[in-house]
Amino acid sequence: MSKILKLNSPFQLISQKNFFLVWSSGFLIGTIRWLDMLAVSLFVFDLTDSAFFVAVMMFLRMFPLLIFGAFAGSLAEIFDRKGILIFGLLVMTINYILLAFLTWKGVLELWHLMIGVFLGGVFWTFEMPIRRTIIAELAELDNIAVSMGLDTATNNFTRMIGPLTGGFLYEVSGLHGTMLLGGVLYFSVMIMLSFVKYRNVTSHKTGSILFDLGEGVKYIRSNQQIVGILIITIAFNIFGFSCVSMIPVIAKEVLHLSAFPIGILLSGEGVGAVFGSLLVAFLVRRERFNHIYFFGALLYIISIGIFALSQNFWMSLLMMSFGGFGIAGFSAMQSALILAHAPPQMRSRIMGILTMCIGSSPIGVILVGILVNYTTASTGVFIMAILGAILILLAAFFWPDLLKAEKHARHL
Repeated sequence: MSKILKLNSPFQLISQKNFFLVWSSGFLIGTIRWLDMLAVSLFVFDLTDSAFFVAVMMFLRMFPLLIFGAFAGSLAEIFDRKGILIFGLLVMTINYILLAFLTWKGVLELWHLMIGVFLGGVFWTFEMPIRRTIIAELAELDNIAVSMGLDTATNNFTRMIGPLTGGFLYEVSGLHGTMLLGGVLYFSVMIMLSFVKYRNVTSHKTGSILFDLGEGVKYIRSNQQIVGILIITIAFNIFGFSCVSMIPVIAKEVLHLSAFPIGILLSGEGVGAVFGSLLVAFLVRRERFNHIYFFGALLYIISIGIFALSQNFWMSLLMMSFGGFGIAGFSAMQSALILAHAPPQMRSRIMGILTMCIGSSPIGVILVGILVNYTTASTGVFIMAILGAILILLAAFFWPDLLKAEKHARHL
């Protein structure tokens, strides 16, 4: 594996073949995820006329992160990370092609889609910590802000292009067109990653995944910085990200939009997110990591709350853009801080535990699903946003290190 030492420019990282292939694979995977998320939400809402079933799909997508996230990180320290990713991509290619075929034949049922969405969540569980760890190791941790900023920029760009593509495809060809494109893209990523030259930096084999997890949890408990990061991650995902599934519902019920305009609305978040993550990649200094992480999470939660109250397309689009700007800083610094504070032999394990915390979203999906059942989608999302903002502020009170300048990270 080629080493890259103390590079300051994102362009220097991108010029490295291995880094470029893994980084650009994130763009394609993220595009599939977001076009799929929109298309499935619209299909299920059209089929059932129920916001609750839309929330169920989000639950199935996120639940694997909660139950498998920590194990994914441990497995990535025992087995070849690149091999795990390629196998997962093969499974997802077959999954999407099969769903496209069933939809095209007109025999797709809700339970077929539930299984497909759940498999997508399992792949997400492994892909997120593994691919980000590979990126960090290819770039070297001297470049942690740059590499995570670049990866977040591409992921967030997909939050713009994914919904646009998904909304357009769904409007002109239905769900089968979306699924077919997803299958083709997953196959393309599998071919791309087969050309990457990469070996795990550490090879940690204890023979006991539970023992490895116990070591990871023990280390986290000794590091209050990581504890605070994980607490905010849980609050953000339960009360913020879990509301994403309600955005198409609000757009249809309140703003009276069709599929493609809904895609434009969702892409507004991507615009803000791309701009924010590029600022992180090019300008952010280490001492600002904590501030960007905390205030990014808070900005997203506040924006989603105002979005829930908006009855105007342009105000809704503006709030989506502000929310995207916030989530850019939050997600880039989330991984950067974890990777910077974790020892090399525990990076995948702790990233896996981070994935599990991100997977707390299904709890929020259940909560918002219950709320919208008794109120409306707008009211449910607004209540969730208020609770999320309160919890994030409380986290800063109980873990004050979250607002201190990041002067030193043990493993940078």
